[in-house]
Amino acid sequence: MSFSNLLRWSGLAAMVGGALFVIFELLDLYNFFVVEENFSEVAATAPWVAEALLNLLGTVLLLFGLFGLYARQSEAAGHLGLVGFLVAFLGTALVAGVSWGDVFVVPILADAAPEVLDAGPPLGIILSFGVFTVGWVLFGLATLRARVYPRVAAVLLMVGGRAAHGRRGARVLPAVPQYRGVRRGRSLARLDPLHGEGRFG
Repeated sequence: MSFSNLLRWSGLAAMVGGALFVIFELLDLYNFFVVEENFSEVAATAPWVAEALLNLLGTVLLLFGLFGLYARQSEAAGHLGLVGFLVAFLGTALVAGVSWGDVFVVPILADAAPEVLDAGPPLGIILSFGVFTVGWVLFGLATLRARVYPRVAAVLLMVGGRAAHGRRGARVLPAVPQYRGVRRGRSLARLDPLHGEGRFG
């Protein structure tokens, strides 16, 4: 596979992942405002399973898309871009593990040990979202300085990186509004790693 084709596929992964994040956040808002308030009660519902599955798929696609987003601007982004890429990749990989647990473990705990879910996130999840947030803020800042992608998209990466995956992230970072996850998905859907131009508006 040529380098240009790899960039195209990674760009497609980033855009599809961003679109999935938008859908995920809409489902998350539904679960937050319509379904029961306790996390254990939400996690026992079918909408939660659909939401968690979309989040997992989006996170995995984001891992692939990150390569293309960085490769297109690697020289212009400099050392900050490299650091942001590495930290964002590590954080996204850690959050992918959390997302896997949301799909396959959390529904079981919701039935067998709901008090565990309602007690709040453990240290490992807090650290995972912390690394994720720092990485994407750094990567967004490097993208802004590199001026390869649209300025608005770079800012959205920085703001959206703090969303930390909807309701689950809001339990870890309670000061972060829910809607910022939609911004992150929209920013990823706008980036084209091959040409450095905005897409989908």
